Amino acid sequence: MVSKQSLAVALSELEQFTQPDQQLEQYATDPNIAADLLWQAHMAGHLQGTVIDLGAGTGILAIGAALLGANVIAVEKDEKAIEICKKNLTIFEGTESVNIIQGEIQNFSEHGDVVIMNPPFGTKERHADRVFLEKAVQLAPVIYTMHKTTTRKFVESFCTDHHLDIIWEENKDFPLKRSMDHHQKDREHIDVTLFCLQKR
Repeated sequence: MVSKQSLAVALSELEQFTQPDQQLEQYATDPNIAADLLWQAHMAGHLQGTVIDLGAGTGILAIGAALLGANVIAVEKDEKAIEICKKNLTIFEGTESVNIIQGEIQNFSEHGDVVIMNPPFGTKERHADRVFLEKAVQLAPVIYTMHKTTTRKFVESFCTDHHLDIIWEENKDFPLKRSMDHHQKDREHIDVTLFCLQKR
């Protein structure tokens, strides 16, 4: 993968959720935003070891990290999402390093060099992203994650409590395509902030 743009193009070819689970907040991660987060991690040298993708879904972050040379453990509990992820893994060469683990993230305990994730934004369950952050900080010294910009104070507070520094952040306009019955518009936009958090 020679550029962030070519990575985004590749990720746009992946299949997304066909029947997203509203309770699990299974929203498709925009390929350009996924590429932005992964390229930042790549340029910082954070994809050279073992990468853990928590709540991997259909595999966009896991596959992108693998295309950039990482060994990836993709943790996902939903069988339908895993089926799509497995199909996506057959599209490109270089994704053989992705190891899918089915199960709750709370039960996963293998350590790695970095965690990448797009956790639930907490629209169905307040601070559902806290569970992901708490697990991530147990598993790796570096975390790449994304959260609704309106919850930045929560992220800051979490970092203070868990001795993390925010070493990079970038605000993004997250396009949310209509995928569930309660969506009233074909496309909405959410202000999202990408973060890299690092243990002190």
